[in-house]
Amino acid sequence: MSHAYLAAEAAIFHILDVLPEMDLVSHCDDLVWRPGPFHRSLTALPVIFPTS
Repeated sequence: MSHAYLAAEAAIFHILDVLPEMDLVSHCDDLVWRPGPFHRSLTALPVIFPTS
């Protein structure tokens, strides 16, 4: 695995530990991916945070 993948994976696990109630606003099939020959990334990741 690449270093970038491991760093991203660690960041995602950490944010899910800190904010376990965070949830996607839309269905995962509605997410839009950027086209590109060398990378794949989302144009946006809409989430909702829990309210106190």
